[in-house]
Amino acid sequence: MSKNTREFLAENQGKIVEIEGTVSNIMRQHIQIHKETHSYSQYIDLEDGYQTITYTKDEINCEGAIKIKGIVIEVTGSPDPRSKVSEDYAEYHIIANSWKCIENQ
Repeated sequence: MSKNTREFLAENQGKIVEIEGTVSNIMRQHIQIHKETHSYSQYIDLEDGYQTITYTKDEINCEGAIKIKGIVIEVTGSPDPRSKVSEDYAEYHIIANSWKCIENQ
C-alpha cells in the first residue's frame, strides 16, 4: 500500500479492502470501540509505518505477515468535554471478514 494509508482508508470508508501487515509488538494510543460480533482487537502495523486496529471474530495467531480483508470504519473521539480526544478527530479501523497468515517467501 504505497499510497498514503490514512487517505486510502478514508477514501474507502464503508468498503471492503485488503491490507497486509503484521501484528504489532507496540500498541500506540488509538481510539477503540467494542464490536460484539468481533470481540478481538489487534493492532496491525502496515508496511509504511501506519498502525491500525483490526476487529476479528477469532484471535489472530500469525507469527509473520498477515493479509486481512474487511470493511473500513471511521472511529471518532467523544463530544464529552472531559474526553482526551475531540469528536473532530477520526481514525480508520478494519472489521475483518477474513484473515490469513502469509508464508515467508
